[in-house]
Amino acid sequence: MPKSVTFFVNVSQHVNDPTLVLLPFDEGLLPVKYLGMPLVSSQLFNRDCKVLVDSVKNRVGYWKNKFLSFAGRVQLIISKLSSMQNYWKSVFILTCTIIKEIEAVMRGFFMVPK
Repeated sequence: MPKSVTFFVNVSQHVNDPTLVLLPFDEGLLPVKYLGMPLVSSQLFNRDCKVLVDSVKNRVGYWKNKFLSFAGRVQLIISKLSSMQNYWKSVFILTCTIIKEIEAVMRGFFMVPK
C-alpha cells in the first residue's frame, strides 16, 4: 500500500478529488520510472535519457579517482558502462546524440592520463 500510486489520464479535476479521498493512495505524475527507466508511450527524447547519461558520468567520476590499470579500465567499460547502455537499448531506441555522449564519456575515462 505505501508504494502504490494513483494515475489519472484525461480525467477532470472534479473527478480526481473525490476519487483521491476514497483511495488511500497519492496521485502520481507521469513519466513514471520502472527499474530505473522512464515509462513513456511516445518516442524517447534526449531529456528522457538524461538519467542514463548522468548515471554513466557519476560512475566514471568516481572511478577517475582510482589508480586503475589499462586492463582495469577496459573491464569497467565493458562490464558496467556498456551493460548500462545495452540495458536501455533493449527497451528503447536511443538517439544518436545520447549514444555519442555516452561514448564520449567512456572514451574520456579510457584515455585519462596517468
